[in-house]
Amino acid sequence: MSCCGDFMMPFEENPTRRRPAPPSREPQPLSGRGVLVYLSLFFGAMALANGALVYSALRSLPGGALANSYDASQSYNKSIAEARAQDERGWRASVSARPEGDGARVVFELRERDGTPVGNANVEARFEHPSDRRVDRAASLTQSGATHEGLVRDLRPGQWTLVIEARTVGETAFVTRNRFRLAPTPKEGG
Repeated sequence: MSCCGDFMMPFEENPTRRRPAPPSREPQPLSGRGVLVYLSLFFGAMALANGALVYSALRSLPGGALANSYDASQSYNKSIAEARAQDERGWRASVSARPEGDGARVVFELRERDGTPVGNANVEARFEHPSDRRVDRAASLTQSGATHEGLVRDLRPGQWTLVIEARTVGETAFVTRNRFRLAPTPKEGG
């Protein structure tokens, strides 16, 4: 008996007796608030990843944006007329480029329809990089008979578009675009 009455807690000193397991908790059903939190976290992570990718793309690729797209669209008909005039001249061209030093040697031959060299043409060569206009390089070519030749310096190996323009009497009379892949120049002595 106890001092407070006749009820007394039994005390068991057997250590091998297991304690009862705590009551198991039933899983809580998914509520509207939980769905909102999960969706917000998911789409927030997607927006953050997309923002990082867009930022990286805009910082790493300068591209070739037009200053005024309206003016460019209006000059389209002029470009077509120039191409037709070039075709009517019947000039024939051959182009080659090979690595030389830290650049490329360009050899360009321009002939009339009958095979005679085109005289008094001011010829310029320009290597355009397909994705970075900051590394474009240009050079004037010197004429010897029908052949125009020159060296374009500071070109890194890779894919390039070689644009050659021949001007006569101040206007562009002939334009050609050629894709080239410049291989690295072989090292001397080894």
